[in-house]
Amino acid sequence: MTFALIQFRGEFRAGLQACCLYVESEWLVFPARNREKGSNMLFLTALGGNIGEQPELFDAALRWLEQRGLTLRACSGLIRTAPVGSAAGGEFLNAAALLEGDLEPLQVLRLVQQAENGSGRERIVRWGPRTLDLDLLLADHHVLNTAELILPHPAMWYRDFVLRPATEIAGELVHPLFGCSVRQLFERLQQRPLRLRLVPDATRDA
Repeated sequence: MTFALIQFRGEFRAGLQACCLYVESEWLVFPARNREKGSNMLFLTALGGNIGEQPELFDAALRWLEQRGLTLRACSGLIRTAPVGSAAGGEFLNAAALLEGDLEPLQVLRLVQQAENGSGRERIVRWGPRTLDLDLLLADHHVLNTAELILPHPAMWYRDFVLRPATEIAGELVHPLFGCSVRQLFERLQQRPLRLRLVPDATRDA
């Protein structure tokens, strides 16, 4: 498991204890459930941004995804989030959406990346301002660790701005590595918030 951009204060174990399976340094590999052709999967996604009109951008991205084979099952309300890091810009708006479709996780990843690009997203400054962040958090019980896609999203369990809206619409979905629900992750985070700070990543250029 790689968190190259995050330095933690406190033990990883302590943040997950009481409701979750402890994963120390390696992803546990669970076989994906066999899925019959034509059966649908649920995809939990996180939306965020701080450039432009976020409600309209979120709505446009979700409508675009619906036109490409995904059905919007639920969308959370918007929350306001303070930016993290000096380069992030102003206040963010965040939300979550639950999508369903007969697509594979990599197909959905590529679609959400296209939706980001269609919003005018520019990746000039790392952790900089952006029109749209659209992250794939969960895809049913799939566990993947590839260069292109990691599932579940490795940062979802300690981000309030991800778990809060996700709990609103998909609190009973289970994190396939930790063995607890999205709601349990959120409740645990409220009891013992994880403090973190951004640190330079020596393995990548700025």
